[in-house]
Amino acid sequence: LNSRFRVTFAMILQLKCFGQSGVRIEDVLESSFLENARAQRRPAVQRNLTQKCEELEKLQPVECIFGTAGIGEYAVWETAARSLGVELHDRLHQSKAREKIFCPGRML
Repeated sequence: LNSRFRVTFAMILQLKCFGQSGVRIEDVLESSFLENARAQRRPAVQRNLTQKCEELEKLQPVECIFGTAGIGEYAVWETAARSLGVELHDRLHQSKAREKIFCPGRML
């Protein structure tokens, strides 16, 4: 391991301040080494991101087999189903048999 890490007077003062605030010096040094590793990987990640963005732009647009109105209709049905589920649970909670319905071990 060949390190260029050099301790300076400013670092010592900052570490002393961190030590008084309850932060461990080991955690500060560890985060510094992690940031260095991230900085070294950044160019490769940037290249991969650019490449994936180019691949994404080359893809053909996805068309819904039901047409453009299909997703809107689905959203209406989903909203209606959720409100029916909420209404059903409210009625079950208000019923006299709620202790039997909502008991430990029963799945709804």
